[in-house]
Amino acid sequence: MATISYLGRSVMPQEYLHVRQALGLPTLTFPVAARAVRDDLFNVVVLLDGETPVGCARVIGDGVLTFLIQDVLVAPKYQRKGIGSKIMKIVL
Repeated sequence: MATISYLGRSVMPQEYLHVRQALGLPTLTFPVAARAVRDDLFNVVVLLDGETPVGCARVIGDGVLTFLIQDVLVAPKYQRKGIGSKIMKIVL
């Protein structure tokens, strides 16, 4: 049985690209993805068996007054399993 891990750490650009690709979102180049996640205030990364990214969340903002949940992404194969809800509990 696969193990799902929820990590409150920076999302790596390749993880972000992997989950976006699984969702069929527009393709980004690695430099664009790296820049997008560089200054995130908080992230959650969801890994299958400790290595395959199947979800993530990004929180952006000014770090003082404004915080925005930018992304909550879960690969289609893993949707409707409570992963998005657990991500939101961690973020909040």
